[in-house]
Amino acid sequence: MLSALTPNQQQDFVVRWRQPHRQYRPIGHLHAVLDALNMRASHGCEFDSETVILAAWFHDAIYDIQALDNQERSAALAASTLGLGPLADEVVRLVLLTKLRE
Repeated sequence: MLSALTPNQQQDFVVRWRQPHRQYRPIGHLHAVLDALNMRASHGCEFDSETVILAAWFHDAIYDIQALDNQERSAALAASTLGLGPLADEVVRLVLLTKLRE
């Protein structure tokens, strides 16, 4: 999947996205986001694919239907998982931007 994540971290994300309470944000939502990114890339849209794809995986990694801070908690997970540096900073920024879309 992504070189920034270990195999165990990648598996953790698949488990998170398949949690049974995710009726509004199931793994199908993630696949739709990734498909949209692939389509844009194939039509010439240029972006840092690793950063944007990581942000897609992290954007609802923490999802509690009752909570209002899913993006903030998902961004914090990105920061703690990816460590310090420009990649983590940009992923966190992009994850937090998804709050504006709801």
